[in-house]
Amino acid sequence: MKKLTNIAFILLILLAFGCETESTVEGFEISGAIKGHENAQIYLDRYNPYGNEHLDSMATDAQGHFSFTHANPSDQLYLLRLPNNQSVMFFPELGKLKLSTNLSQFSGANIEGSAWSKELFRFSNKRAQLRGNFVNASRSLQMIDRASNKEKWMRQEARADAAMEIYRDYVRAYIDTVSKPEIALLAAANLNPDGNFYYLQELIKVRRSAWKTSEIFKYLDHIIQEGSKHFLAHQALNFVGVNHQGDSISLDQFKGKPVYLYVWASYCGLSRAENKRLVTCRSNHPDNEIEILTFSIDELGDEWKNAIEEDGMNWIGQLRGQFNWKSPEIRQFAIESIPTSFLLDARGIIRTKNLHARELDTEYASLLERWGKKEGQ
Repeated sequence: MKKLTNIAFILLILLAFGCETESTVEGFEISGAIKGHENAQIYLDRYNPYGNEHLDSMATDAQGHFSFTHANPSDQLYLLRLPNNQSVMFFPELGKLKLSTNLSQFSGANIEGSAWSKELFRFSNKRAQLRGNFVNASRSLQMIDRASNKEKWMRQEARADAAMEIYRDYVRAYIDTVSKPEIALLAAANLNPDGNFYYLQELIKVRRSAWKTSEIFKYLDHIIQEGSKHFLAHQALNFVGVNHQGDSISLDQFKGKPVYLYVWASYCGLSRAENKRLVTCRSNHPDNEIEILTFSIDELGDEWKNAIEEDGMNWIGQLRGQFNWKSPEIRQFAIESIPTSFLLDARGIIRTKNLHARELDTEYASLLERWGKKEGQ
């Protein structure tokens, strides 16, 4: 009996501790020193894609020391910001964080005390490096006169396009693998919403239930919704053109199966790379259940035809507009850059924009299942 009494007493103690109300107060402390920023203001902000929310501020002491304690939820992104708008972003988790840096290195400072802040720092540095490569290649391209040195211009454009693709692929892969939602969303917000429309559209669809309370998610959702107003879910208007073989081709002749409409030009390096990927896609899917219809905005027919032959685009769906960007056949799609693509379903309704050739290839079956039906979706 005494043994049972002792066991009961122990159980009561365990229950008492187990039933103790868990604290709901979340917060963090971040402190440190900034050499060269003595007796000067520093601000604590919460990240918001629509405009960061100012939370607190203080003056550093004579040695540049500062310390913020904040009770806001720690599952969000924050920034330390200086009066000149230099900032460093961090993900606090629970606990204490430290920063020790020089003023000249503030924006690239590493914050200690949070594994996720270190991960964010690593991603930000790599992203900035790859973005810088693209920007530098683009600047070099702008210094070349395409009219007088076309070949050099095309080589440099190919370098700029390759740098852009490396940047885009890195950010996308990071989004798909990082487990912290706010960091994944921040990475997604760094993608060009037009060039990555299909990717972001699918990301929002898949992650909506898990991410819908995030301000960054709401921001991305708003951008895609706004960007889709002019064309998504609209019936594409028929147009007729003459292909490279002199035959008349119309959009309506492909009704009954999805159509991948691709707008390009022979002088665009990224277009030429996509051309080759489209050739591979057709080879991988010989039944051609998704029609690939290309539309060139080339000024010269010979350059267009030469590019078709060089890139191996040996199917009938090759068209060229007579008025370049302003060709009436594509006016309904409001083309602003090339290459640009649209996927139309089996009824000719526009479903998405900028589905890249590799995505068309790898997701062929699911796209066909989703948008290959003549009636309903």
